[in-house]
Amino acid sequence: MAPPNQLHRQRTKETFKNDVPKATMSDQEYRIQHEEEYGRNQRPHWRSNSPENKDCKQYKTHQKQSQMARRAYEGAREEAKEDYRGLTREKKHMEEYYEATSDGLLPLQHRELQPSAAEWEDKAYKHANGRADHLKQYPFALPDPKSFNGHRGAAIKAYDTHQTALGTTNRHQRYASDANDTRRDLYGQEVTRGYQPSPFPYPSFQPQPGEYSKHLSSNVPSGSAAEHPATDEQAGPAPVPPTLPRGFVIPRAEVP
Repeated sequence: MAPPNQLHRQRTKETFKNDVPKATMSDQEYRIQHEEEYGRNQRPHWRSNSPENKDCKQYKTHQKQSQMARRAYEGAREEAKEDYRGLTREKKHMEEYYEATSDGLLPLQHRELQPSAAEWEDKAYKHANGRADHLKQYPFALPDPKSFNGHRGAAIKAYDTHQTALGTTNRHQRYASDANDTRRDLYGQEVTRGYQPSPFPYPSFQPQPGEYSKHLSSNVPSGSAAEHPATDEQAGPAPVPPTLPRGFVIPRAEVP
């Protein structure tokens, strides 16, 4: 199954690098352009009411907001991971199940983390675009090519940070549960949005991509990870897997 509602952004590090190439002119050539624009010995950022200074303050505000949003997300993520480690500690099958089906967190945790990840992504995108727009609009506001390229490098780094935030947001969106879905897996947990039940019990049969398990294999020893799975009264008894000839492998369905 295709990941649901994945977020895409048009402006990236690559589009920025194409729009704002690295400065290759000499210091003297750059200084001539700077003086034609601003006059001799003038730094537009020194003037508090200049457009250059106002735009600079704006992207720095976005930078601070991005940093704050990242810290808030990372704090929430660490709490979720600690809860997950407590739930799966010494439960090998349970840990392996969620590693395979929801990337090492419960679907509910992905749903709860998605808004704070999206907040970070939004602020990081505004910060990167603000730096890019400033360099594109005021290419000779800095004192020399070295300063320009330093600011360009900072913009590239900002886009790298945004790409991390974007991937994080999409990861949580990919594995999140639906708050209105009443289905539960064999451990009593919410299931990933759009997943379908596997016809075979876990861990004897691993759920395929886009599937969740509803039943526990009857041969799991007492005291193991799955000792206390949830019961699903509507599901009925766990289906018995078919007896297969030696060497036969159940075909794996391809996920589009």
